[in-house]
Amino acid sequence: MQDYTGVRELIIKDEDLQAFYEDGRDYKFLTNEYVKVRNEQGEVIYLGKWNGEKFEQLKYKKIDSDYFGDIKPLNDEQKMLFSLLQDDNIMCKVILGSYGTGKSYCSLCWAINEITSKHPKYNCLHYIRNNIICKDTVDIGCLPSTATEKLKPWALEMADILGSENILDLYIEQGLIKLENIGFSRGRSWGKSVVFLEEGQNTTTYIMSLLMGRVSKDSCFIIVGDMRQADRDIFTRNSGINKAIDKLKGNPLFGLVTLQKNERSELSSLADLLLE
Repeated sequence: MQDYTGVRELIIKDEDLQAFYEDGRDYKFLTNEYVKVRNEQGEVIYLGKWNGEKFEQLKYKKIDSDYFGDIKPLNDEQKMLFSLLQDDNIMCKVILGSYGTGKSYCSLCWAINEITSKHPKYNCLHYIRNNIICKDTVDIGCLPSTATEKLKPWALEMADILGSENILDLYIEQGLIKLENIGFSRGRSWGKSVVFLEEGQNTTTYIMSLLMGRVSKDSCFIIVGDMRQADRDIFTRNSGINKAIDKLKGNPLFGLVTLQKNERSELSSLADLLLE
C-alpha cells in the first residue's frame, strides 16, 4: 500500500502555532503536500499547502457550469482537491479515494468545465481508461462498430455528469471529448488538453510512463484511482500509480490528494465493510 497520501494532519498546541506558520521546515513537508491543522480541542484551524519554502493558505473556488450547476467541496480533503485541480503549476494531479469520495466526479466536473468555458485554457479532454472488465465478471465478447463506440461503455460516467448520453455523444462529435485507447497511444502528443486517466490503479509502470510521456507542456495529467480495486494481479505487483507517487512526490509539477469521506450515500459507504 502507498504510505504517502499527499495530505498530512497535525495537532498543534496554541503556543506552537506561530512557529509553525513562520517556519514549518522542522516538519519536513514535501513540495505540494497539503496540511490540515487541528488545535488541542480537535477543531480544524488551518488548511494549507507547503510550496517548498513555506506554508500557503489553501485557495480554491467553486466549479460553476450550466450543465451541473455549482459544485462546492463538501469536506476538507475535497477543498484540497479543488485547490489541486485549479493549480496550473501542478501538471500531474493524482486523486485517490474509495467509493463515493468524489474523486472522479469533482475532477471530471472541473475538466469538462475547463474545456467548455468561454475562454478555455484546454481545447479537449482525452479520456483514458484501461478497457478491461471488472474482475470476477464475465466478458460479454466483442463490441460492434467504431473504436470510439467500443470504448464508450467505459466512459459513461461522463454521461451521468452531463445528464445524458446524447450530450456526451455531442461533445465527442465536436472533438471536445476524445476517448483514447492505451494500445494506440504510443507516439501520440496531447497538446492543450486535459489528459484524464480513470481507474489509474489498473496500470503497470510501463503504461503509466507511456501515458505520462504523451502530455505536452500546455496540458495537464489527471490520474484518478482506488488502490483496492485493481482488476488484475499484475496491477498490484507492478503498480504504475504507486511508482508514479514514489518517484514524483516532492516534485513541483506533482500533487496528490487522498480523499477519505464517502459523500455519495450512507449505503454506498457500507460497501467498504465488504472489502475488510
